[in-house]
Amino acid sequence: MRNDMRFLVECTSRDIITLLIEDYKIDREKAMNLLFTSNTYKILENPDSGLYYQSPYYVYNFLQEELKNVTK
Repeated sequence: MRNDMRFLVECTSRDIITLLIEDYKIDREKAMNLLFTSNTYKILENPDSGLYYQSPYYVYNFLQEELKNVTK
């Protein structure tokens, strides 16, 4: 992964983890686990997806939909 892409993924991940902590009232470890084991994160890390160029809120919406579908 290129350095500029890695930086964007890391910044987006940081912001999403913060949102998870605030919205779901969970600790940092659980938030990190939710993100890093998600399909959304796999897509975020895929250079071909371009998802890493999107805002953290846009990516967070993807993750929220994934989490809703997992808990059904």
